[in-house]
Amino acid sequence: ERGVVFNSDDDGATWTSLRTETTRTLTSVAFADDKTGVIAGHGGALFRTEDGGATWNVVKIDALGSDSLLNVAAMGGQVFAAVGSFGKFFVSIDGGRNWAQKTAVDADFDRHIFALIPAGDYWFLAGETGNISRTRDQGQTWDKLPSPYNGSFFGAVRAKDGALLAYGMRGNIWY
Repeated sequence: ERGVVFNSDDDGATWTSLRTETTRTLTSVAFADDKTGVIAGHGGALFRTEDGGATWNVVKIDALGSDSLLNVAAMGGQVFAAVGSFGKFFVSIDGGRNWAQKTAVDADFDRHIFALIPAGDYWFLAGETGNISRTRDQGQTWDKLPSPYNGSFFGAVRAKDGALLAYGMRGNIWY
């Protein structure tokens, strides 16, 4: 809440709080390696670190404006992807320094996207109105998958065995 980040460099035994340059809610954090990370949040909040989270610097995406980013994910190497309100979808190939807006699902897609996860050669997204979609070409084209659920998916994770789980309203979890 209010742009505060908590950092631990001793496996969670002690924590240090850091204030970023926003008072907005931060929603997601991802690291490409032990030093390079990105935090995303409401009101267009986006920050990156090159020192393992000891300091965070603002990153501006003009096309984002004040819309919210709801999830950021490390997609492999120095590639990050961020998704959010009204179908917002951005990709960085340089460790979060620069971001390009991409089309999520299709040109008319305007649903909130709450999760984006890498799974082998695919990226999967999950969001409002039961949307589950996948891309095999880093978001150039998307396949909208049949969904067992019409409510909002608020997140998704990939299990150690490779299985995908999406979870949403009213305790729904889909495997």
